[in-house]
Amino acid sequence: MKWVKNNKNALLWALTIIVIILIIVFSKPGDKADEAIVNEESAETAEGQTEESAATIASVDGNVYDFSGVQWEFDTEDPSVPEGQTWVKMRFADFSRNGSVINLRNPYKLGFHPGVCEEVDFVDTTGVEGIPLAYAKCTYGAMTREFAVLQQMDTVVVKYMDTKEGVSNPTFADLYSIDITTIVK
Repeated sequence: MKWVKNNKNALLWALTIIVIILIIVFSKPGDKADEAIVNEESAETAEGQTEESAATIASVDGNVYDFSGVQWEFDTEDPSVPEGQTWVKMRFADFSRNGSVINLRNPYKLGFHPGVCEEVDFVDTTGVEGIPLAYAKCTYGAMTREFAVLQQMDTVVVKYMDTKEGVSNPTFADLYSIDITTIVK
């Protein structure tokens, strides 16, 4: 007992260190990560509304359709593709209904277009109805065809506009329309 009385401070420090070590050892490694996910999910915009992805569609039938974006496919190798043209196709990335991922095997075929085609970061769609999701363009000599994929409620519309020698017709024409709620039944 005499030793305990003489080394009281050292004993308290030792017990404190042991308690800290036990807390570290027995705490769950994912606790802090879970807190970060909860905070991320409840992030709010300046208006106080929860921010929602532009590519999420809530249908009137109670189903929620979601996709993370659009993937372009440009095919020049298929024997059916005419010389000097590209077969433009697109598909929805990570498509799901009510949280269940659905693998869409076939892309949407948007037709043969003149020139070499590629995905681009931006096409000016000012004045065109819908939320822009993806862009592409095909170039053939002095002609350029620009594509924009736009979301209009539960419909995704692919539009195009031709520009020749720097002069453009400033209007987009409809190329293809997809009702998201009818992709899977």
